[in-house]
Amino acid sequence: EILIWSLPFFGVLLVALFVGRGSGHTVPPTLMGIARLWGFHVGLSYLLAFYLGYGSIGIWTAMAVGNLVTGLAALAWMKYGDWARPIIRMRKRGMRMPPSPD
Repeated sequence: EILIWSLPFFGVLLVALFVGRGSGHTVPPTLMGIARLWGFHVGLSYLLAFYLGYGSIGIWTAMAVGNLVTGLAALAWMKYGDWARPIIRMRKRGMRMPPSPD
């Protein structure tokens, strides 16, 4: 009940993570994933559940907040970020690629 409203934001986050990594931009998706897991799911869960005494409600709330915040950050990155700019240059036609070291 607490987490369900945040699942669409989690879906946006997953799409952004996969698109970002697929386009070669690995740092922003990694930072968003770390923030979601360690900042919200672990850090905020601990704060709400144990320090403030909300118990399991605090844990589920922290997970929902983590999905919401990182989902919105991912949406902003997809809209305004540079993920569509190519990282790896394509080779020109007719040029040979150097042999790979084996």
